[in-house]
Amino acid sequence: MKTTLNLATPPGWREQYGFRWAVPTALAALAGLVLLGHGMARNYRRYQSIEKQVSEVRGQEGNLKSKLESLELQMEAPEYRQMFQDTRLLNELITARQYSILGLAARVSALLPHDVRLDSLAVVRWHPEKGSVDVRLGIEGKDEKGVETFLTNLEGAPDFSDVVVRDTGVAGDQNSSGGTNGNVLLMCTAHFSPKPVGGAQ
Repeated sequence: MKTTLNLATPPGWREQYGFRWAVPTALAALAGLVLLGHGMARNYRRYQSIEKQVSEVRGQEGNLKSKLESLELQMEAPEYRQMFQDTRLLNELITARQYSILGLAARVSALLPHDVRLDSLAVVRWHPEKGSVDVRLGIEGKDEKGVETFLTNLEGAPDFSDVVVRDTGVAGDQNSSGGTNGNVLLMCTAHFSPKPVGGAQ
């Protein structure tokens, strides 16, 4: 009778479970690596997309900067410089509430006698360095006395100066006695320096 002696140590429970879970663990690790690789690839593509967008924005910024420099050069031209100064003055006056067409009309109306009316009003020139304007006024009165009273009031007003009569006339037809049946017309210019209302600056 032949007897075989096996001196090998039988595997313990740790070795048995270790061998049993080795393959699933390796598969799980491989799956994790695949997911990690996909995530890295997706992040890389996203990074490239963002980098492309940043490059496009920088290109647009460069184009806008070039256009801005071109506009600045154009604004330095005399024809644009005067327009820019006039616009700036108007914005400053409106912002400060020191001047408006309605305010100017109200100021002129306060100087009119009861028998004289304002027929036309226009701004003919801006003075940005002074913060003032030249205006043209057209008035119509029932007689010369009312028109002269208005001129006196205009010349005495603190916010008007350099009053110049440009034209006079009479509206209506001549009557049989050599006079006229119409109103007296007057066109004048003046320099208007708006004053702050109520001491406001």
